[in-house]
Amino acid sequence: MLKDENFIAQNDDLDQFNRKRPQFGGRFLNDESEIFQYNAWDDVEWNDEQKFLAQEKIQKNCSKLMPEEDSELLENRAEFFWDEFYATHKDGFFKDRNWLFTEFPELKRFSCSSSEEKCQNFQILEVGCGVGNTIFPILEAN
Repeated sequence: MLKDENFIAQNDDLDQFNRKRPQFGGRFLNDESEIFQYNAWDDVEWNDEQKFLAQEKIQKNCSKLMPEEDSELLENRAEFFWDEFYATHKDGFFKDRNWLFTEFPELKRFSCSSSEEKCQNFQILEVGCGVGNTIFPILEAN
């Protein structure tokens, strides 16, 4: 299979995958009995009671501060605690997510479809607290 044909085949697979998964922002939990069929809800309107309970919880959490010596220990020995965390969880905590092209379909069409076509360069800045591997599906598709 030629490189361009391979790219097209991969993107066709992505298109089929994305058609199966609705883009975030378009799913609504209409049936309360299906609550465990979703891991997030895109549009949830909070009622006044929910807002009040959330504010109450925030106030409660803010009323108990960590002792200063504990805070300093965590700050000063952060490297040790991260090492302990990764020793415990290995690479199983931050899993690859297969939602990138569902949420950002504009990312999957950056490569050239023919050798004559001028490819457009682009830059990606990945910021967050994950493992930094969001770039791999983009590179694989391109």
